Amino acid sequence: MRLLPIVLALIVSGAVVAQAAEPEGTWIVEDIRGGGVIDSLRTTLEIAPDGKVSGHGGCNGFGGSAEIDGNAIRFGPMFSTKMACAPAIMDQEQTFHDALADVTAWQIEETGHLVLLDGNGETLIRLIGE
Repeated sequence: MRLLPIVLALIVSGAVVAQAAEPEGTWIVEDIRGGGVIDSLRTTLEIAPDGKVSGHGGCNGFGGSAEIDGNAIRFGPMFSTKMACAPAIMDQEQTFHDALADVTAWQIEETGHLVLLDGNGETLIRLIGE
């Protein structure tokens, strides 16, 4: 019972932050391959518990699937709508899809960010929960 006041104090102070234990959910892309993203462009990734994947690349919607086994994750081929947008938007969208194809692992940072990694453990995509 002596720990209860301490735990409550930590929760009230914000020292305890709820974190996702899995990559499922809706995520907003903050960085791709260390190159940042266009501030006004909203690129999203939604991962369902059954492995279905959907989102918006900034110009086009997309969907597909992912295989998740522990901290390993592989994205399968994605389908996408075929709208055309400004070249910078299309470039970012292509960079995002190329990076997804190279992802082999995931982790949740203490900040709550989802980080998608390549086979060398390098960050490919960094996302924040919606």
